[in-house]
Amino acid sequence: MLGAIILAGGKSTRMGQDKAFLPFGDYVLIQKVALAVAPFMDQVVIALSKDQKQPELQKELHRKTTFSRDAISGIGPLQGITDAARLLRSEINDVLVITCDLPYINPEWIEGFLAMRDEKSDVVCAVDGNYTNALLAIYKKPLLFKAEEFLRQGKTKARQLLFGLKVKQIPLSFDPNIPSPVEDMDNPSGYRKALGHLGFFNLQQPEVEIQLIQDKKTLLTLPIGAADLDDALLTMLKIIPKLKDYMENNPAEFMLHINQNKIETDQIPRLTTADIIQLTLKDKSFDYHGLF
Repeated sequence: MLGAIILAGGKSTRMGQDKAFLPFGDYVLIQKVALAVAPFMDQVVIALSKDQKQPELQKELHRKTTFSRDAISGIGPLQGITDAARLLRSEINDVLVITCDLPYINPEWIEGFLAMRDEKSDVVCAVDGNYTNALLAIYKKPLLFKAEEFLRQGKTKARQLLFGLKVKQIPLSFDPNIPSPVEDMDNPSGYRKALGHLGFFNLQQPEVEIQLIQDKKTLLTLPIGAADLDDALLTMLKIIPKLKDYMENNPAEFMLHINQNKIETDQIPRLTTADIIQLTLKDKSFDYHGLF
């Protein structure tokens, strides 16, 4: 039987906000990855950090998905694997380990990768050039328990898992003009690229940023492309469609600024590269994170 561990508890330092909860239309990223992986699995474990919000699950994920929590914060992916592996059912034989920061992932790629398994190999591992990705790999389940042993020895690198094993390497080869299904997303530039390639806006538009603010805290930063303010707000609602009804029903609950200059609702100023749009939510009781 097949299982999967989706690692979602990273610090997202380079992104500056939790990658797992970045919106892509009807889903945030962790939901998007889980929906691509789950159809082929008997069990899915989503590994979260100690204090990370738990995402809502779509109906098709409820039956087979559980969550693990890092027992110790800040250690890295081996801690996530250790805690998730303990929750895998005894009948699970092979386990796909995958990270949550793959905005282009699709079921077809997952199915093809799983087909590469064989009885002679301990691990099937994706290889990009000279980089062997221990966090995009299929392991025999008992091998994952080595992660805990490595942590006790003070070893925290994920590639430790591959040492001494029979590793079947699967080279990644894709059209250089199209993002790979397993291209990751580590920073705002990568998020903008993913949103553009997935059709939320035209990448040729000026690069601007939308900040959604509540109670002086930035809830979300969207790096997008837009020609004017109207275009930017429409793009935001394509990326976060669940926010549309609230904005339409409560227009007075929002204030708009561009580069800290207040904008009236009847103004539609043109935008230039590096403009920052701040959309401030006055209603302190509105739960943005509850949308997901």
